[in-house]
Amino acid sequence: MPDSWHHFALRSFVKRQTGLPVVIENDANAAALGEHLYGAGRGYHDLVYLTISTGIGGGIIADDALAHRRGEAGHVTVVPDGALCGCGARGCLEAECSGTAIGRRARRYLQAGRASKLREMVSDTELVTAKTVADAVREGDELACTVWRETIRLMAVGIGSIVALLVPQAVILGGGVAAGAGELLLQPLREELQQRVHIVSMNSFKILQAGLGADSGLYGALALGSRA
Repeated sequence: MPDSWHHFALRSFVKRQTGLPVVIENDANAAALGEHLYGAGRGYHDLVYLTISTGIGGGIIADDALAHRRGEAGHVTVVPDGALCGCGARGCLEAECSGTAIGRRARRYLQAGRASKLREMVSDTELVTAKTVADAVREGDELACTVWRETIRLMAVGIGSIVALLVPQAVILGGGVAAGAGELLLQPLREELQQRVHIVSMNSFKILQAGLGADSGLYGALALGSRA
């Protein structure tokens, strides 16, 4: 096997080994297709799917077809010179708004000595995650609410830029953070976008939670496999 997968013909290799049709697809793209065909995106011809989890990825459906682009929604800049992202840039949507980033932001405040119920919710502040923050928001914790508001504001910057560029009929949010938070995330995000997006009317697109939960990508993969 080569040292790097970059130039390895994986599809051909698997096809030779199995004798079966093989399709390789990005997980967020597969999830976008799954939601379009079977989930919250049914009935929409143009949509953007964003998975908000340890990272942030995206897939685009345009004119009812999966669009392949070399770019990535999670690497739209939302904070110039912000947190260092895994891609090497700073201030990406992923670096500022992923589940990993939410937990990191909360821990930074705690390390600075801020009071919070978060300290009582975990045995070690290093164990604070996006889920811990969301749970504390539901309890009205001030620090958690601050982290949540900051995250939503930056998320709206990124999603607002995507909406202004692509003008989708719907933006569907999936992944662990979106699934766990639900309307705790979606409703304030809609309100923030209402203040931020003016190039198109908020009535012209929807902010929706993924309808297939953690299985969006599996449904998309099945659809791709059936077409192979």
